[in-house]
Amino acid sequence: MSWIALLLIGVAVADLGHSIRPVRVVPEAVGAATSVLVGVLCGLTALRDVLALVVIAAVVVAWGITVREGFGRNRASVPLTLFGVALALAVVVAPAAGAADGLLGDWLARDPLPVLTGLTPDRVLLLAGAFLVQLSTGNVLVRLVLAATGTVNPTKVGGLDDPETQLKGGRLLGPMERLFILGLGLAGNLTAASIVIAAKGLLRFPELQSRLDQTRVHRLTEYFLVGSFVSWLVPLTTLVLLVR
Repeated sequence: MSWIALLLIGVAVADLGHSIRPVRVVPEAVGAATSVLVGVLCGLTALRDVLALVVIAAVVVAWGITVREGFGRNRASVPLTLFGVALALAVVVAPAAGAADGLLGDWLARDPLPVLTGLTPDRVLLLAGAFLVQLSTGNVLVRLVLAATGTVNPTKVGGLDDPETQLKGGRLLGPMERLFILGLGLAGNLTAASIVIAAKGLLRFPELQSRLDQTRVHRLTEYFLVGSFVSWLVPLTTLVLLVR
């Protein structure tokens, strides 16, 4: 479980860094260093854990590099495949991971937060990774899938923003709704997440129906549906990891 958590944390930190300051190499290097540092501080220093940390750091760096080049239709599949394969392998080899402890275990032993009572360090690490991935990484995954499927953003047709069809706030609303869905799932109220889905559809309905250009309407609808379903799959997938 700890290796899955460190992979998610490293990728999430890299994407957050890139969203804050989109420079070359630095965000993915910070993400890789963060996953290694967190692993060491959590007492994952056995040989197999050290080897896993090296592999995780390499995957995080590769993720950052391929994402930068991945927003073309012919290249978007590369980071998507890398992330999917890395996550799948982390799940398969998870039983071999050492148990997290170290400073995190000491901190939890002092019970600083009531909500964390009874949770193991491994569980806390995985929760941290799950919540962090809902932020920038969720947006990146949505953009990559849209690019890989050739789904056109109707607000960017011709390279110009159309103020009449511009979808505003998606980069902020996406993380908010993913965090909300994940929180509801962890609280055992996953069915309540349908409120988010229904509300989002209702809010977009007037926008989708108000355009005179039907071709633009169809493109906008496709863009909205593909992006929304991919965005919802991110918290649902992390919920599966959390309940395994």
